[in-house]
Amino acid sequence: MKYLILLFLCFEAKAFTLLTRNPARYPSEITIRTSDADCTNAGLTAKGLREFVERAVDDYWNSVPTSRAKFKLGPTITIPASSTTDQMIALGIEGEIIVGCSDNATTFTSTSTLAKGGMLTNTAVGVVAINDIANTRFATVDELSRVSTFAHELGHAIGIGHSRVEYSLMYYAVVAGVVNKYLTEDDADAITYLYPSDKELAGLGGACGSVDLGNDDDDKKGPGSFVLTLLLGFLITVVAQKSKDLIQP
Repeated sequence: MKYLILLFLCFEAKAFTLLTRNPARYPSEITIRTSDADCTNAGLTAKGLREFVERAVDDYWNSVPTSRAKFKLGPTITIPASSTTDQMIALGIEGEIIVGCSDNATTFTSTSTLAKGGMLTNTAVGVVAINDIANTRFATVDELSRVSTFAHELGHAIGIGHSRVEYSLMYYAVVAGVVNKYLTEDDADAITYLYPSDKELAGLGGACGSVDLGNDDDDKKGPGSFVLTLLLGFLITVVAQKSKDLIQP
């Protein structure tokens, strides 16, 4: 008797990370509130700030069909120019991301840092702060770099960390010759892992691959590796059993 065993596996490892082991989840509709003030040193009007954010969500994160998360613009908000990121995030309520500029020298100690983004540890409230200190380099970068900067920091604001893929939007640094016009597969996998379009997948089935959470080696294997290990173990067991059955008299 012959046996046909079909086994479907996903072998491609992913390189995205998360800011924490289990980031707080926003509602499927994530509200972004932008500052109502101009960012003088960064060369942005309040209207321009809002337009860049809108492009960042439409061209990047809202374009992922496998994710149920959708960003929308809410009312503007007043943010003092000298606010730190902690002070900015304190202005938001659960389910919101606050976006504005900061000329705080403690928050931005270098002109080469374009922006900072993040979220609270246990609550779904995020922040994106654009560097507005004197001589900030944000004022000199091209339009696409500005849009992709907003998109990158919004990724942090929902709990996504840096990717190890150099051409991805969520890579930790700007790479010469790399222009992030769109999300890469690794970026899309990150938001799909956190917000799979099928809620029943709950992250584990929503991403096939390993997720580096920045912890020990076992954590770096991620859920995809765990599933792969189980499936391989099952395959070995079945093959061994069938082989034993075939050679028995």
